[in-house]
Amino acid sequence: MHHPAELKRTATHWTSLAALGIACVVSGHYSGRNFGLAEGGLGGMMLAVPAAGLFYLLLASQLGRLAAHFPAAGGGSLFAEAGLGRRGGAIASALVLVEFSTASAIVAIWTSAYLSTFVEVHPVAIILVLHGAAGVVHWRGMDLALRVTATLAVVALLGLTAFVTSVLLSAGPAWPSASGPLLPKGWSGVWSSLPFALTGFLAVEAVPLAAGEIETPERHIPPAVLAAVLVLGGFIVSVILAASAVAGPAELAATDAPLALALSAAGPSVPPWIIAVVGAAAVVAMLVGFFAMIFATSRQLHFVGEQGYAAAVLASANRWGAPGNAIVLSLLVSLVLSLSFRSDDLVVAMVLSAVLSYAAFSLAYWNLLPRLGPVPRWSRCGAAGVIGLSVALAISCFSSRPGSAASALAGAALLSTSFAFGGARPRAQPLDRTIV
Repeated sequence: MHHPAELKRTATHWTSLAALGIACVVSGHYSGRNFGLAEGGLGGMMLAVPAAGLFYLLLASQLGRLAAHFPAAGGGSLFAEAGLGRRGGAIASALVLVEFSTASAIVAIWTSAYLSTFVEVHPVAIILVLHGAAGVVHWRGMDLALRVTATLAVVALLGLTAFVTSVLLSAGPAWPSASGPLLPKGWSGVWSSLPFALTGFLAVEAVPLAAGEIETPERHIPPAVLAAVLVLGGFIVSVILAASAVAGPAELAATDAPLALALSAAGPSVPPWIIAVVGAAAVVAMLVGFFAMIFATSRQLHFVGEQGYAAAVLASANRWGAPGNAIVLSLLVSLVLSLSFRSDDLVVAMVLSAVLSYAAFSLAYWNLLPRLGPVPRWSRCGAAGVIGLSVALAISCFSSRPGSAASALAGAALLSTSFAFGGARPRAQPLDRTIV
């Protein structure tokens, strides 16, 4: 391995970056949000999803603007360091690492669940093969990884379209009787379902991490983040309504493969080839989600190594310009977490670390506004809104799964303490040099 000053930059259009953002999240449309149906029912999720969508639109506008002014690898952690100082960057980096690491493990578990419905292979074997395949793809650099990820993301979205169309056609006038009471636990159920509603958007903020590997990121990242959020929002509502049209919330919440369950519940009115297509697309979605999250985790690890928060070996790059050591560590951490097979608990840990990092990003954005030039008047209100919603969502995580939330918080605290007080090296380059 050699140690270049920066990762290899490639010419990339914003549509490819939007596909990366969708890829980071699309697996959450095949599993994850169904756990929220047990908390709030269909009505609770329909109220929680718009709140989550507004939250991410506000966040996306901030991240896009910051990425245009800080066109370097690091994403939100770089923004947090610029706006909150060195220790603020350490805390944000730790939170993001917990989020991305748990996300990749969650997707690995879901992949084994979906594949197990089609082939008789032990879930551990599926997880091992998945991690090996992701390592091979990412080892060859961002160009190959992005092309593979974007292609698979399109296939995953086509599978969701086929699922929604076939299920709603088969449900007919019986909908929404299968969905049960709209608010089975009242407003407290809406509150507890919020962490699971976020899984339809969570990790789209990984797009700015590509800023250090693309040409003119200030032109391509802002529209990419916004487009990804809008596309994801439309699919979230459609898939929840379709699944709830044929299966009850208790049944959907009890499985890691809710779309397969919904197709089975729809009965013989759904053609077998549709079931096969959606099942194959679900596996593709899991693959693309896993590949995207390994990309995000490895680039975050590269950032903490490059900026002196962690060992310099994480900042090294292989001969294809990819962060080889960071990729290996990302895969190892994901493998250990995925072998727990506790996806519901990991979802809460992922959401908690994510929303706390969003609060840090928005606080940094607030502090950096004077340096960003003319901004809309609502920008400060949007930043305050994200901070407030982040705190509320963090509280809802503890309400939903207190043990999982406490574990995530403890892990992030240990990492941030190590980054902030562990005798970190000087950063690879002055932070001011990344400002446009």
